[in-house]
Amino acid sequence: GSSGSTMYIDCFNGGDILSRAQCLQLCPMSNIDDKDYYFQPTSCVQVLVRLIRNVIAFGQIVPIHHDRAFFALNLYKIMSYLAPEDYESAVNAMNFSLDLRIKCNFLRKFSCIEPDIWSKYCRRVAQATESLKEHLSVKRIKPGHVKYNIGWVMLHKQYNYICVIYGWTSVA
Repeated sequence: GSSGSTMYIDCFNGGDILSRAQCLQLCPMSNIDDKDYYFQPTSCVQVLVRLIRNVIAFGQIVPIHHDRAFFALNLYKIMSYLAPEDYESAVNAMNFSLDLRIKCNFLRKFSCIEPDIWSKYCRRVAQATESLKEHLSVKRIKPGHVKYNIGWVMLHKQYNYICVIYGWTSVA
């Protein structure tokens, strides 16, 4: 459409452009009196924030391998600029980076993160990183029944993610 015209994009059917009447036919709430509420203008930033939230939510359902993990961190980075007040994204990004043992300075862009929370986050990343270094520095003799060596890069057959063997356990 031309600049200034209203477009309704059907995100479930390949991005088809719909009329208002077509949207109302698809909308399960079409019997609601205040239909105009659901047709409020949305900024490009709001659309992008929604898109990023959907991709992140999808990533929480599907196992994430190394490349997708860094892709997700980049999505959180974009969110820190587009929606710095989004507390849920800030907390999820902090937890995700802690799982990866990576300090993400972009998290400071989230205005909802208080200085004391930032300090705790930095300490936890440092502790997690130090713990991993200690774990990796211990030389281990591989038991005879163990198939894989420390340092091997593996592809998980069932969940299709890439991992690195960094230790053994006797617990299955």
